[in-house]
This record gives sequence, C-alpha cells and structure tokens, in this order.
Amino acid sequence: MRPVEIVHYVERSYEGKPSFVILMSDGKEYVSNGCVFLENTWEKRARLISWYDCEVELRKLLKIPGIGWDELVNGQYMFRGCKALTEPAITPKLENGANMYYGCSSLKEPAITPELVNGDCMYYGCKSLKEPAITPKLVNGFNMYDGCPFNT
Repeated sequence: MRPVEIVHYVERSYEGKPSFVILMSDGKEYVSNGCVFLENTWEKRARLISWYDCEVELRKLLKIPGIGWDELVNGQYMFRGCKALTEPAITPKLENGANMYYGCSSLKEPAITPELVNGDCMYYGCKSLKEPAITPKLVNGFNMYDGCPFNT
C-alpha cells in the first residue's frame, strides 16, 4: 500500500501536531492525528474522538482541503503505526519527519527527503527497510533507525 493524496491537512491540530486525511492506494481514506492512523469511517472517527477528546480538531481537519506532497514540510507522525504501508510518500520539501513512519513494519524503502532536518524516530521499527535514507541536511536523527535490520 502507498499514499496517493493528502485529502485534508491542518498544520497544527491535536496536541500541536499536524493532522491529515490521506487517500491510500487501497482506495480508502485514513485519518492521522498525531496519535493514531486509522481508516476514515464514521465509527472509527467516533472512537478517535472518545479516545482523544479531539472532536473540535477533527471537525476543523475535515473542513480544510489538503495540500500536495510537494508542499508538505511537516509530516510529523503522519503514517505512525501503518503496518500495511510498503512505499513512502514523495516529499521533496519535508523538513520534519519525526515519527513519520514509526512502526511501519512493511515499509521497504526510505523516502526521498533532501530537505529533512528532523528525523527523530522517523523509521523506528521499520523491520522491512533495507537501507537508510540520504539526508544531507539532517540535524536531529535520534533513534531514527532503531529496529531496522541494517541498524544492528
């Protein structure tokens, strides 16, 4: 599975993190609010609201249009825990990727992120990742590849 489109996007949402609604290649939309990545259904949104008390933030997110992948600068927590993700997003302007692919155990290759500055825990637990990303501007990379097979 791979990301197709950012349908809705808010830079600062729940707990000050960005929130997203993302269309994936399986044809379904998923909500990512910095804490969870789950399918965008009424049932799961209700559960999300009850877990995190984020109804105001979620309503705001669903009203605001998305941006293009080439515009994304802050992808913090975007795909955290999406175990089915196999391909990364193409994010040439991404600067903050902290926890972006955390726990994406099926991810096979790193994202192309030439502008990445913060990669803290970005690929943490990505057991299928074969090699590290090329990140010439990286400043913060704490635990970036913990749990990856090449980082033993």
